[in-house]
Amino acid sequence: FIMEYQVIHHPERHRFEVNFEGLTAYLEYELQGKEMDITHTIVPPILEGKGIASALMKQALIYADQQQLDVVPICSFAAAYMRRHH
Repeated sequence: FIMEYQVIHHPERHRFEVNFEGLTAYLEYELQGKEMDITHTIVPPILEGKGIASALMKQALIYADQQQLDVVPICSFAAAYMRRHH
């Protein structure tokens, strides 16, 4: 069972967010030219294991693809996700 989460992109803050049950999970990135460095994926412990970090990564990768950016996974979750899904 995979839930769908509403992922909100805040380009001015370089982050994607999911607000769920009053808590915020987020993915932060930095842009260097045509490169998108994914620096942090933060999910509150009570929300772990619900697929939220994967939903954040999926949206970040869609955005990177649309903008023709090369993704550099700096955070360990992003690196593991990209190994599993590419």
